[in-house]
Amino acid sequence: MNISFDFYEYAGIIVPGSVLAFGAMFLMPEFREQLGPDGFTFGELGLFVVLSYALGQLVQGIGNAVEWLLWWPLGGLPNKRVLDGEALTEQQHLRLLDLLRNEKIIGEEGLSKQDARAAMREVYARVAAAGQSARVDKFNGIYGMLRGLSASLLLLTIAFALVETERATLLLVGFSTLVSLRRMHRFGWHYGRELVVVYLAMHARPTKP
Repeated sequence: MNISFDFYEYAGIIVPGSVLAFGAMFLMPEFREQLGPDGFTFGELGLFVVLSYALGQLVQGIGNAVEWLLWWPLGGLPNKRVLDGEALTEQQHLRLLDLLRNEKIIGEEGLSKQDARAAMREVYARVAAAGQSARVDKFNGIYGMLRGLSASLLLLTIAFALVETERATLLLVGFSTLVSLRRMHRFGWHYGRELVVVYLAMHARPTKP
């Protein structure tokens, strides 16, 4: 039986799951020897991939909580804030609102967070239907990977602290968690801004020769 994974499953599920699995193996002496030069057998590698996939699904559940904790104090996810004009020029913001109203995606009144999410989902659906979502999907996939990595590294930081790991190792994992969260924040904005820019470009009037 052949099993294939798409980009999001590799980046967003298997990578965070494998990081957590490797970290857990490092904590358990009976499994640590698997990280040595002899490594895995072919069969063990297959089992490790399956385990990483399963762990990655669970990690992304925790990643949803990490996502909320990251964005809530900052004013919410970029999807609503982009519609409010953040990360856009004034001209881009006005063009965006005009397009969304003309296409009946939003009304004249203000948007709630739920309405903003629904509006951005519809914007993405239209971009994808036009075959213009490749770059947007790339940013979204990287964002999902970083969300999972942040959750995995946070769990490992807590685990390493509880088992009194060497301070250098604990600091390294803790610092990696902060870097991952910072990159997650960055690519969250990349995704929201790129989606809007592509949507605007789709509706740009062609210049006369």
